[in-house]
Amino acid sequence: MIVAPAGHPPVNRRDGRPRTMIVFGHVCPHRKRPEAWYERRGVWPQRTIELGSYHAMLGCVIAGMGAAPLPKSVLDTFPESDG
Repeated sequence: MIVAPAGHPPVNRRDGRPRTMIVFGHVCPHRKRPEAWYERRGVWPQRTIELGSYHAMLGCVIAGMGAAPLPKSVLDTFPESDG
């Protein structure tokens, strides 16, 4: 799933694409899925930030820096996930 900051427009709309996508490195399958999704639609985030942990990625999302692809099973382990 793609996790976005509170108040972000739905990412499945053309105008809802995040300006910044927060991701793992190029070999991560959770990164490849949204990249393929954006490529099929011909739109891309303006910037990509690579981080090395789900905690850091979710912290950046909560701070409003951008959106991140996270597996739901991982997201469910975070107490902040309901926000």
